[in-house]
Amino acid sequence: MAAPAAAGDGALQAEAYKKLYAEAYFENFIKDGIRPDGRGLSVARPVTVGLGAVSSADGSAIVKVGATTVLAGVRLEVMLPRTDAPGAGQLVVGVDMTALSSPDWRPGKQPGLVAAVQQRLADVLLGCGVLRPAALCIAEGQAAWVVYLDLYVLNAAGSLLDACLLAAVAALRDTRLPAVHVTDEGNVERDAASPGARGGPRARGAPLPLRGAPLCLSCGVYKGGQLVADPDHEEEALMVASISVVLDGDAALLGVYSVGPATHKQVLAAAELAAGRHAELLAQLEAAGAMVPRSRGAGPGVALLLLAGAAALAAGAPAPGEQPHVCVVIRTYWAHGTFGDASLMGLLASLKRQTHESWSALLLVLDNRPFPDLRHIVRDAADERIDVFAEWISARYAPKTPDGRQWAHDYHAKLYNLTDEAIRACPRRTRWVVVTNGDNDYDARFMAALVKHDGAEAVAFDYYSRYQRPTGTPCARFAAGRGLPPCKANGLTWCQTDLAAVAYSWPRFVADDMRFGVLESGQGANHDGIMADVVRTRRWKVAHVAGRCLVEHAPSPQRCAAEGGVWDDTAAATDAGSGGACLGPDRAAARLAALGPAAELVEVAVSHDPDSFGFGALRGAPLRLGCIRAADPAAWALARYFPRQCAAEVDLDASDGGARQPAAVEAAARAAAAAAAGTTGDDGSARSVVTRVPTRSCASPTAAERVAAVALRICAAASSGAPASLTMPLAGLAAAWLARPWLLWGVGPILASNVGFFVTAGLLELALRSSFFAGARIVYPVPPGKAQPDRLQLVAATHGRIGLWKQARGSAKTLAWSPQVLVNGATLTALMAWACGPVAAWWPASAAAGLAQFVALVVLADLGLYWGHRLQHESKFLWRMHAKHHAIDTPTPLSTLFIHPVDAALQGSIPLALAALAVRPAPAVLYAFIAGRIAENAINHSGLDSALLDAVTLKALPLRASAAHHDAHHRYCNHALRATNYGESFWVWDWLFGTRCKLEGAAAAAKAE
Repeated sequence: MAAPAAAGDGALQAEAYKKLYAEAYFENFIKDGIRPDGRGLSVARPVTVGLGAVSSADGSAIVKVGATTVLAGVRLEVMLPRTDAPGAGQLVVGVDMTALSSPDWRPGKQPGLVAAVQQRLADVLLGCGVLRPAALCIAEGQAAWVVYLDLYVLNAAGSLLDACLLAAVAALRDTRLPAVHVTDEGNVERDAASPGARGGPRARGAPLPLRGAPLCLSCGVYKGGQLVADPDHEEEALMVASISVVLDGDAALLGVYSVGPATHKQVLAAAELAAGRHAELLAQLEAAGAMVPRSRGAGPGVALLLLAGAAALAAGAPAPGEQPHVCVVIRTYWAHGTFGDASLMGLLASLKRQTHESWSALLLVLDNRPFPDLRHIVRDAADERIDVFAEWISARYAPKTPDGRQWAHDYHAKLYNLTDEAIRACPRRTRWVVVTNGDNDYDARFMAALVKHDGAEAVAFDYYSRYQRPTGTPCARFAAGRGLPPCKANGLTWCQTDLAAVAYSWPRFVADDMRFGVLESGQGANHDGIMADVVRTRRWKVAHVAGRCLVEHAPSPQRCAAEGGVWDDTAAATDAGSGGACLGPDRAAARLAALGPAAELVEVAVSHDPDSFGFGALRGAPLRLGCIRAADPAAWALARYFPRQCAAEVDLDASDGGARQPAAVEAAARAAAAAAAGTTGDDGSARSVVTRVPTRSCASPTAAERVAAVALRICAAASSGAPASLTMPLAGLAAAWLARPWLLWGVGPILASNVGFFVTAGLLELALRSSFFAGARIVYPVPPGKAQPDRLQLVAATHGRIGLWKQARGSAKTLAWSPQVLVNGATLTALMAWACGPVAAWWPASAAAGLAQFVALVVLADLGLYWGHRLQHESKFLWRMHAKHHAIDTPTPLSTLFIHPVDAALQGSIPLALAALAVRPAPAVLYAFIAGRIAENAINHSGLDSALLDAVTLKALPLRASAAHHDAHHRYCNHALRATNYGESFWVWDWLFGTRCKLEGAAAAAKAE
């Protein structure tokens, strides 16, 4: 009988070892590629799904993922719609954890994980359009359904989001909407043939109108970098990061939630595992009887990581009298979104403006990098005709260089075979297919003009292009002139056409098995032109929309003129010319200054169709444009926009076309150059052209008027005897600054930080001592019987230990004269010069792009600050450095940067450099961010909890941390380990990572007393 006892003792010892040395126990298994429960690292736990678990609910399901168990129930109620959304219902999501489900459960307080899961469920179901509120409307303005989705966690044994999302989808699929109607009195009554009350027969009820089946796989990242799929609760405690990937019914990406230091490769690997897991979970839903939406599209048949076919082949032919359907295939990538030039939003807006309403659009991303805001752009477009076909291309599918290690330089062109699959996924009723890129644009009457050519098999449109009249002289090649077309003529040949400007008969395109991806030519990757050649050689019936310009290949000189820009036609004067570029004011000034006497600015009357794109209404006729070109006509012969044989007949005799250099332009340019460069010719005239260029405003003056105004200002300054060094120094200084990385990325940020800090800290020191802000001073509760000290008394006590001027000198040293300042400047210079290369403009391309860059910097830098700050509290070694700052228990603005150099690097320099490297902002945006960030840091140490300051500094916005948030950290966390309130710009990091403590509430209560 001793053997069983010995075996029992061994099992008990193993369990004790597992509890006491969990990490070592786990490593004993993971080194062999398995886990303690016998699963491989990439193997998820078994799943069971049961429907109809609660008979009193309108829909319900119980789900088990391993030992994780979740019960979901749906209850339907009728509500009066909100006045701001009279045609929409509501989805209300709630998640509760039962008392026995987790050791983290506490009476009256749900674990922080529950709130995160609840928010992510709402994001997926509503934010990604799975359940659209508009589909819950019963009668607009009178009645709508409200769907209460309640989830109860019975056992939280790991990967809780996966189980909750699966249970939510199963319960919603199990739900039926009873047939109801609104009476004349405004009451909602159930139809006679409708199913009975809750718990009655529901077989005849209509299912909820859901789009897709979003499902999730969570993976953990172990400290060695291993990816662990579907970790249980014991494994989750050992992971250094977690990645949750949500896919919809066609395995398209809906979201990636990452917590901790996960790398790009780990996210890719998790997404691949999620694609396989998604198919497994769909099978479980089908086996349980849930109504899972089938993909309407034919599979693309290529090795894609994430592929969506929600707008694919729809059954049935068009009904008699139905409008011809136009399918638009949009090739795009991340730079077309809000982190680039935002051109994709313009394209989608132009499609929504079409007077012809029967169309659909499929977006495919042709990049190995994610398009993070694609789903948001599609959601904001709010048009069911727009959908995503392929969202993210797997590196396994990417063309490689001969060594097989990296993407080929022309992989975008080689992914035309993915374009072919998207074309075949158009609805079957499609009459015309148009393939375009995400930065193009269409006039509102484009489709109406297209469908008129019912007897044709291809329609070619003239189009706006920067390659207009390629053999003409620079700037004159797109000028208006008698007998010249308003835009580029579409010759339907490889160098006289554009992808976006040709529509193909979809039935014939598919029947003839036409494919862009199989085209090859010595002319490079111009597949659109080669396809046009194929169409002509196969004798398709081609119609030509000539003389009307309904397509724009961005950027175009016409659009540049309409928006008040300046065209740079010097970049095309090489064998590898780009066709020119549209510059904003600062970039144009810098370009002129850089080119010096080799360039001239001329004014051009641009050819255009006044009835297209509203150009006529914007500027009238003619449309005028400032244009930069080489000053020496001999250099014009070097222009190589396209070979001469690509020019249409009308291009060959293109004359100057009206390009001229007015006297006002000449005078202003020469005078400005003399002032900026300090060099003149023998006759005192300037050798180069530098002038102020137009602003982006439809109501702004013409180019000639602006240049003349500059000339008048220069003449007035000269006549008054002002020295040239005071009249026009800024253009030269700005250009010189942009041209020198050590000034742009080194000195500039240092100056911005000093200005931001000392101006703000000085004003706040005065405010702290002002009677006007007396009521805003932060104080804290004291034991009963003791007098409540004023904030200034606490400050004086701190100054008794560490004097005010000692604190101020420490802050100044951190910012201005310590060796760390030089190291910071040199490091940022090296990183940004490597990442951004030469910089031509101070400002971003648009206000929206600048705002996006600024917000991204704020979020990323504060996240880095949070971890740099937290690391110093949780490491006893680093705490010795950070303790210098915490010696000030009652901070003031001038004490903000009284910190150790290591502390400054971990909280400031490193997060800032990494954020700047990721965002690559315009210099003006970076300077504004640095000054604002340092200023906010001073506010957080001001000891003032003022509604006025919160409003001015936007701290009143949601998720923003108040000054009291950080002041409480100084008051109660002057110690290592288990500190709280690490974040400074946002409190959300403390909430997300479990370190938030609302101690500032105590300060507010004390202040009220």
